[in-house]
Amino acid sequence: MIVAIDRGNTRTKLAVFNKEKIIFLDATNSFNIDYLKDIFNKYDIKQSIYCSVLKSNDDQTIQEYLCSMSSLITMSSNLSLPIINLYSTNNTLGNDRLADIVGAYYLYKKSTLVIDAGTCITYDFLNNKSEYIGGSISLGFMLKYKALHNFTANLPFINEVKFISLCCNTTKDCLISGVVNGTLFEIEKTIEKYKEQYGDINIVITGGDAEFIQKNLKAKTIIEENLILYGLKNILDINAK
Repeated sequence: MIVAIDRGNTRTKLAVFNKEKIIFLDATNSFNIDYLKDIFNKYDIKQSIYCSVLKSNDDQTIQEYLCSMSSLITMSSNLSLPIINLYSTNNTLGNDRLADIVGAYYLYKKSTLVIDAGTCITYDFLNNKSEYIGGSISLGFMLKYKALHNFTANLPFINEVKFISLCCNTTKDCLISGVVNGTLFEIEKTIEKYKEQYGDINIVITGGDAEFIQKNLKAKTIIEENLILYGLKNILDINAK
């Protein structure tokens, strides 16, 4: 068995694979050594892959534990990949973005725009030559709310993500409308432009806000909540050989 771990800005996702099948899946805000010990006590894990966007004090401790319990691969752009990576500055490329693209390649084998809707909203594109050509990064819902509150004198902090009318008559609803509708308009227009340029492509949405976004888009999309975990699993398979 193998374990794939994606440590994001807000939460950590983890999957235990038995061959191609996920037999355990979890998302937690309380990821630590004790959590990992429980996983290794329950499953006969031989290999692990670890992807983290954080530079926290316990990252090294986590990796040391994984290495002591399994054959560990730490996600990086220097690993062998099943795609052609055309990103110019690999030293600044988020490993989570790269793993998302490998997940899209692994699952779909066609041109795909991946929209990862988490703390940030990232757009990453894999063309029909299996080339990752890049994408863009934008603010997620909560970051927009925090910016509006932190960088103004009087606007309150809001943390609601819901469908709301375009024109509102309270400050709270105006903030929700601006953040939520503005984000949905951005995503819809981005999809439109990619389709104009690249034709028939998959639109895959992942991340914590994926379901809400899909419900409120006109464009046809696919939700794959575990995209990055499939990508990490595929990368581990390639590099463990």
